[in-house]
Amino acid sequence: LDMVADPPDVVISGAGTIRPDTGVLFDGGTGITVPSFQPGGVRVFVVRSLTVNGSLSVAPALTLAPPIAIIASADVLIAGRINIAADARFAGPGGAPGGRDDTNLPCEGFGYFAVPPAASPGGGGAGGAAVGGAGGGINGIAGRAGGAAATSIDPLGGGCQGGSVLDDTAPTNTSFAGGGGGAIQISSRTRIVFSGAGSVDASGGGGSVGARNIGGGGGGAGGVVVLEAPQVILDGADVVISTKGGGGAGASSGSASGQPGANGGTDSAPAANGSSPNGSIGGRGGTSNFAAEPGGDALGGGASGGGGGGAMGTVATFTANSDVNPRNGAVIRGALSTGPLRTRTIP
Repeated sequence: LDMVADPPDVVISGAGTIRPDTGVLFDGGTGITVPSFQPGGVRVFVVRSLTVNGSLSVAPALTLAPPIAIIASADVLIAGRINIAADARFAGPGGAPGGRDDTNLPCEGFGYFAVPPAASPGGGGAGGAAVGGAGGGINGIAGRAGGAAATSIDPLGGGCQGGSVLDDTAPTNTSFAGGGGGAIQISSRTRIVFSGAGSVDASGGGGSVGARNIGGGGGGAGGVVVLEAPQVILDGADVVISTKGGGGAGASSGSASGQPGANGGTDSAPAANGSSPNGSIGGRGGTSNFAAEPGGDALGGGASGGGGGGAMGTVATFTANSDVNPRNGAVIRGALSTGPLRTRTIP
C-alpha cells in the first residue's frame, strides 16, 4: 500500500474480468487503470477501496497463471460474485491445470499410463486441505493414490490437479484430471464486507473420461481464499465462500463412455461423481465435513476404475479478534482457518 501514493477507488458494476498475466482489469468492456505489481509470482492490485456490485472473474486456463491479491487502504464491499474456480481440466489463477506434467507437487493425484483394451485403475483426486480420494482399483492393481494434503497458504497458491489416465495408444482418449481452483487474497486496512449475493467461488474442476476402455480422471482440489482486515463480515443468506473439490469421473467401457465429475461449485452438496456404464463410478469431491471420496473399484470383466474426488481447499481469515462469524445464513464451504492480524514489513 505504501508504494502507491494515491490508489484509486474501484467499482465493478457489470461483468468484470481480471487478466492476472498482464495485470489488466476490466468492468465489462471498459478498462480500469489500477496500480499492479507481481512480486514473488503473485499478481497484486492496489486500490483505495473496492466495491463489487456486478461480478469479477478470471477465465480458467490450461496455462499456469499467477494467484491474485487485492490490497485496499479503505473498505472492500462485495455484493456480487467473484469467480476464480476451475472448470474441468482448466485451472483458476494459481491452480494447476489437469494433465500438465511440469508441476510435480505432492498434492497432485497420481495418474496412470493405460494401454486399452486392457483395464486401467482410476486416477487419484487432488489433495488440498485434506488428502484426495484414491482412484478405483481393478483386479490385481490398486487404484491410484490421492494427492497429499497441502494446508499452507504461504506462499499463496491455488489447488492441485488430480491424476490423469493417459491412453498410450491414442492420446486423445486420455481421461484428464480436474484442474485446481484459484487463489485470491483480499486485504483491507479497515474492513471486508460480503453481503447481498456476495460470494467467492474458488472450487476445483471435475475429472473427465476418455471414450473407451479407460479409467476416470481424478477431481481437482479447491483453491485458497485469504481475507485479511480488522473486520471480516459475512452477512446474508446468499453469501458463500467456496473452495470445494471437484468430482472424479466414471470409467468408460469398450462400447460406452463414462461421465465426467462435476465442478465443485458453491452449493451445499459435494461435487457430483461421474457415472459409469460398467459400475465404476467416480468419487464425490470434498467439502466442509465431507471427505473426498474414492473412485469405484472395477466390478470385473475387464472393467476400469473410477477417478477419485478432489479435496476441499482452505479459507483463511485474519482479523482483529482472530475470528469470523458468518451470520444470517452466510456460509463457508471449505476448511476454515482463523488467526490474528499480522504486521509485515517489506524492506
